[in-house]
Amino acid sequence: MRIAKIASIYSIFVGIAMLGLWIMLLSTNQVPELISEPYRITAHILAEIATAAFLFISGFGLFRKKTWGMKVFLFAQGALFYTLIASSGYYVQLGVLPIVAMFIILMVLTMIFLGQAILKQDEFEVNNK
Repeated sequence: MRIAKIASIYSIFVGIAMLGLWIMLLSTNQVPELISEPYRITAHILAEIATAAFLFISGFGLFRKKTWGMKVFLFAQGALFYTLIASSGYYVQLGVLPIVAMFIILMVLTMIFLGQAILKQDEFEVNNK
């Protein structure tokens, strides 16, 4: 399987997982910051929803070999990398190390896909449609 297809599946999967996680956390009242820090957490949630949307859109664009797919993919992966760092800090503070380990794995995968997208652009072929 070509690296671009794997990267697109990764992007779509992580985008859906991010949305799913926030739906689960919010629907089960597991976001105490909604009371203690409502503005900060609302901005954070909106940023993560935007990241998830860009991940999903970029994955679709890469999978369909659209010319805009690569540009959106690079942006989305950068946003994902930032949110993985920020979220890792939050969970380190709480002492939830298995979640931190998962975020570290996702950071490594994100760096690999970003590196592949930059270094092997020819494998991220596009249609002019």
